[in-house]
Amino acid sequence: MLRPRFGKSLRTTLPPQLPRALIHHEPDNSHCQCSCALKRIGEDVSEKLDYTPGVLTVERHILGKRACDQCGTLIRAPVPAQIIDKGIPTAGLLAHIMIAKFADHLPLYRQESISGRSGLAIVRSTLAKSRLAARGNLPTDEILFEKSLR
Repeated sequence: MLRPRFGKSLRTTLPPQLPRALIHHEPDNSHCQCSCALKRIGEDVSEKLDYTPGVLTVERHILGKRACDQCGTLIRAPVPAQIIDKGIPTAGLLAHIMIAKFADHLPLYRQESISGRSGLAIVRSTLAKSRLAARGNLPTDEILFEKSLR
């Protein structure tokens, strides 16, 4: 069994059977300061879990990296904005969790079993942590807070 080093948890990979949407991000400029053309040297890949009604999908963000042979300049595409920094869930999945919890009155243990039947078991603690981490970042929080004051 793999053990995490220095208190870091091991993140499991998303199942390969989930449909994937490739989203390419490239640097804005293709020339460096010395006016040389930048050469593609690689890419960074991050996967985000998204939910559209009835379907879990994976957004695969591919960030291109380019470098200059002469001056050594390295340019990478900027990371797109996220609700939770370094988190896997997208805004669609977080909105689904919040609406199921507060509007549909669906407890997290039931959401856990529903996600398990749909092909990816999201444990209850992950659902709770992502819901708390997104607090204040989603407009649903403000709407629910205003409704509770009435």
